[in-house]
Amino acid sequence: MPTPPLPLVERHHDRAEHVAIKMGGVELTYGELDRAVNQAAAALAAQSSGAGVIAVPAVPEVETVVATLAALRAGVTVTPLNPGAGTAELAHMVDDCRPALVACRPDLDLP
Repeated sequence: MPTPPLPLVERHHDRAEHVAIKMGGVELTYGELDRAVNQAAAALAAQSSGAGVIAVPAVPEVETVVATLAALRAGVTVTPLNPGAGTAELAHMVDDCRPALVACRPDLDLP
């Protein structure tokens, strides 16, 4: 499947060394962001087996941005999960969207 363009990243290909995102002490240039998104999109495509939905915890971190952009680049729908929601609400959201996987760090504490 061809890689869909991501206008925000693609538009800045001539400024690959410029900072694209800065969160929580982590900084990525446009070039680094593009490479991270491509790597994650390839891993997602391999893991999801063509699944249409993944869930991503909506936390203010660079990893959230990379996972979301990677899913979009892989042509996968993203459902954000609020880690602050209660167990019942998260269970309802996951049951409703039936994600093929939840893309998060192992140390993220989801109820």
